Amino acid sequence: SLVERGVRLLSVCTGDDDLDFMYRRQYADCFDAVYFGELLPVEHFPNASHIVTEPYFQEQLIEIPVAWAESL
Repeated sequence: SLVERGVRLLSVCTGDDDLDFMYRRQYADCFDAVYFGELLPVEHFPNASHIVTEPYFQEQLIEIPVAWAESL
């Protein structure tokens, strides 16, 4: 129903493992019946730890959502 209302979303995911559930399209694949189009930009940091202890990725996790929100 969010997509039907045109709500813009942002997905940020970390990690990349052998179980194949940490990847760029994971959110869209979970809801494969929904066409997100441009409403769901995705940022994926395969080299970041799940709790994001790396300073570079910590900065990105602040900058990306701020830039996304400013673009709304």
